[in-house]
Order: sequence, then structure tokens, then C-alpha cells
Amino acid sequence: MRDFGFLIHDRRFAVPTLELVSVNNLDRAREPAKIRLAESPHHAVVDVLEDGLLVFGVGPPETLRDQKISSPASLSTRA
Repeated sequence: MRDFGFLIHDRRFAVPTLELVSVNNLDRAREPAKIRLAESPHHAVVDVLEDGLLVFGVGPPETLRDQKISSPASLSTRA
């Protein structure tokens, strides 16, 4: 199992919520991230981190473009 951190950016709050998720691989992390995004109309983006580095983000493309990228490698993995 691999551990991922989900930073759930909620439009109502200045600080994102951190949720820890354990899944088998990176591809398996995408679906729960999409579910978290869909749980509330206030959720703008869910950033998925592994070992403290941004792996990808889930959300509308215009919102993801405005996000600060923490790792150059994550540029090609945004979804």
C-alpha cells in the first residue's frame, strides 16, 4: 500500500483540509480524489501528494492552472 495526502481546497476556507489515503498505486489514488472533489460544490481542487510532493491535482483546468506547482515533475502529471 502507498500513502497519499489529499489537500482538499474548499472555497469557504482559507486553509485546505488534509486527508490521508492508502491505496495500492498512483492510479488508484485518482478515483477517491475525484470522489472528494464531487462531495461538495464548495470543493475547488483536490491536490494529491506523496512524500510531501504534489503528484497531481483533480479539478477544473482553469483552477489547476492557478495552483502553485511544488515540483517540476508534477507539470506533466496534472489531470
